[in-house]
Amino acid sequence: MREIEYLITLAEIKDTEYKNLLALISLIDLLVEKGIITRSELAQKSKEIAKIKTAL
Repeated sequence: MREIEYLITLAEIKDTEYKNLLALISLIDLLVEKGIITRSELAQKSKEIAKIKTAL
């Protein structure tokens, strides 16, 4: 019974992750379309954040 609860929770987490990813992609696309940010600026910022995260 505990295993079933675990699997249900895991499925809910995956669904939430998927929805969050869709929202993020949508926001990025809108920012790029409106000329607020470029994809290269986004890539650079991602690299900066990754460096900070690995330094911690």
